[in-house]
Amino acid sequence: MNFYPRYFQEPGVSYFLFGPRGTGKTTLIHRLHPEALWIDLLQPDLERALLSRPEMLKEMIEGQPDKKTVVIDKVQMFPLF
Repeated sequence: MNFYPRYFQEPGVSYFLFGPRGTGKTTLIHRLHPEALWIDLLQPDLERALLSRPEMLKEMIEGQPDKKTVVIDKVQMFPLF
């Protein structure tokens, strides 16, 4: 797979990355933050677990204090409270 350079400056501590499907958003973030705690809400078992116990998200993050960056991929899947 070819990777085309992108002009992207991270805007700060926290941000959403929006764009059309299949344009490389996930690939870009993987390259920028290879050591991040990656939470992929397209994993059905993880999505079900978080739907039944939303507080589990906080527990997952607090359980890995060595991870300085947390990426929640497909965050639009997470329910609003």
